[in-house]
Amino acid sequence: MPSILSDIPDALHSLQSPEFESSTGGKLRATRIAVSGSSAGGWLAWLVGTGHDFEACGLKAPPLDSIRAIAAIYTNTITSLADDLWLKKQHSISFAPEEKMVWPDYLEGALDPEGPVLAFSSPDTPRSKFYSYMVQDFSWRVPRSRQIQSKSQTELERAPSSHFPNYIVHGDIDNKASVRQTTDILWEMPPWWR
Repeated sequence: MPSILSDIPDALHSLQSPEFESSTGGKLRATRIAVSGSSAGGWLAWLVGTGHDFEACGLKAPPLDSIRAIAAIYTNTITSLADDLWLKKQHSISFAPEEKMVWPDYLEGALDPEGPVLAFSSPDTPRSKFYSYMVQDFSWRVPRSRQIQSKSQTELERAPSSHFPNYIVHGDIDNKASVRQTTDILWEMPPWWR
């Protein structure tokens, strides 16, 4: 998590710099930034927009004065590390074809650490089945050294003083991230955000 969060303050400082403003010919107002993300990126957008968890990771929180909105789309939950998704093998997973098991031999080299590094894989390739295999067969995907609490591990305890819009989208057709994941996050937000 620290390595993911560490680039964000730099990116926001860059957006707020005079150099950035002049590079856009003054057409963009860096005093009004909306952060957005999809899936795990939606959760990251909330962390960025609130400054939450930066200090816990040993990082200085990003400059929040210019953030005016958060848009989280199909947000994935990282709020409860005690959720069954993290702790129990999912046999079989609802989004596997015809709810079948995904066997290691279906992956044809996707488990090979010496295999090609890819940023994308089309749905018909063995690599695209890797996520399904992970959800199906790997239990305890949270490091054992972490203290698991029954309540949310990363509650949004600290919220910015200004009230700004949060646009939350999560359709019920998504079979990899249930709507419950977004509602769990929503209920962790301060009451005035709901």
